[in-house]
Amino acid sequence: MMGQTVERPGGYHMRGAACSCSPGTISAEGVGVDGVQMSVLAVPNPGVPADGRSVYRAVFRVRRYEIDGLGHVNNAVYLNYLEQAATEHVEALGFDAARLASLGGFFVARRHEVEYLCPAVYGDELTVTTWTESQRGPRSIRRYLVHNAAGKCCVEARTHWIWLRADGRIPRSIPPEFRAAFHLPDQPVADSPPAEIAPG
Repeated sequence: MMGQTVERPGGYHMRGAACSCSPGTISAEGVGVDGVQMSVLAVPNPGVPADGRSVYRAVFRVRRYEIDGLGHVNNAVYLNYLEQAATEHVEALGFDAARLASLGGFFVARRHEVEYLCPAVYGDELTVTTWTESQRGPRSIRRYLVHNAAGKCCVEARTHWIWLRADGRIPRSIPPEFRAAFHLPDQPVADSPPAEIAPG
């Protein structure tokens, strides 16, 4: 799938997002809104799967108000980056909010697991690489890697998402057309719903 042009929070229009780079590298190029050509250094990224599944990359520039008292990106800010990258990924595959609603449900986050490996500071350009690790029944597990422009991994993360019926209370198996879009290896699709799911 060719990359598309999408607007980034840092004011850039970046190209080379969904599946436009080889699985073993991070690389993105684009044209800023002022017409300046931009690029992000291609760096080795052995943690990204190379089995044909859909992989998405989004680039964010750290803004001043995202910095904490230590001069680093606030830990909570990374969740915004991760959610934005995940949203852009599903939209790039044709599943915007209206399409998801037509499928009769929506995703809510059940758990985030975040490991902070090195700090990022104001002005850094961070590349979020994300892919779906697995989908089973109503569960979808998404992985993320966040690298700076020098190729150093700042964050590794995983989010457990649950597909809920449109009324927001009952987990349901993820629709097959949504599963198919991610080109995951064959895996079971039936599963019992998880317990104690709260509305999003």
